[in-house]
Amino acid sequence: MWFTGTWYDGETHSVTRLMVQALQSACSFMQIAIAVFCPGEWVWRQHERKVHETIDTTAARDWAHVVPTVIAITLVRGATNAAGVLTGMAVQPANGQERGRQKAS
Repeated sequence: MWFTGTWYDGETHSVTRLMVQALQSACSFMQIAIAVFCPGEWVWRQHERKVHETIDTTAARDWAHVVPTVIAITLVRGATNAAGVLTGMAVQPANGQERGRQKAS
């Protein structure tokens, strides 16, 4: 994000559009990794600790065990997005952007 203002050896303003593009390119792999790795890790941990046998014997519906997992993954992905947005908001003023305008030299 720090180098988004450099473009073909020229300086551009560190505007929000450039921050969003940097976030999309940098965080897309991270989001996919979170969406794939976390559920796999949780399922593996349940099988390793034999929790799946206890869950299968409960009278609860299958969706009652899936929905909290989906909500947890959504919250983790949302927190990752929020961290990226806050980082972008912090990089803009640190990179010379002040209230939508570049500082005068």
